[in-house]
Amino acid sequence: MPATKPAKLFRSAFSFIIFWLFACHCFGQETTKILLEQADRWEFNKAIAPDIQRILGHVVMRHDSTWLYCDSAYLNEGKNNVIAYGNVHIKVSDTLNIFGDTLKYNAPLRKCEELSVTKNWQGDAACAPSM
Repeated sequence: MPATKPAKLFRSAFSFIIFWLFACHCFGQETTKILLEQADRWEFNKAIAPDIQRILGHVVMRHDSTWLYCDSAYLNEGKNNVIAYGNVHIKVSDTLNIFGDTLKYNAPLRKCEELSVTKNWQGDAACAPSM
């Protein structure tokens, strides 16, 4: 039995909507930038390294719902990654805290490439290890 005109029209419209939603979802996903929220000092030398910023003192950065605190960092805006040094504290969505000495974070991959962890804990202070 051949499909009726309304059924063909519905099938075509439904296929178009599914394709459109899929295309918007796939192409709409962009990597968000690492944002510098606070620092005591910020250095930049285009002649030496055009995309790299040296950030010093009480550094606070954010990538989506992840917060990074450290003493100093190198932020590469071109590659959207950061290398953090000294008293590194990563806070993920108020549920996970990681502490270390150094960190290499790749934002496009959402991956810590290297981290020297000193301690970590999840949840509230009752779960935290003694300091």
